Amino acid sequence: MANVVIIALGAFLILLGIVFILISFSRMGKIKGGGVILIGPFPIIFGEKTSALMAILLATALLIAFLIFCWLGSMGGGWI
Repeated sequence: MANVVIIALGAFLILLGIVFILISFSRMGKIKGGGVILIGPFPIIFGEKTSALMAILLATALLIAFLIFCWLGSMGGGWI
């Protein structure tokens, strides 16, 4: 059951990305962005100043959520 949910979530995120790309083509103007690539413990941060800051904050929040879920999963009962 959990595998089906993960696959559906992945498909939804792919479709959402396609929609965002199509919307960006329809607008005229400058596109700004940023991101974080984690290779082991070393982050590679790129992009415009505000976008890169948002990417850092999002990556930090996702890392904390991942660690909490791993900790809860190791307690034996699981979290699903």
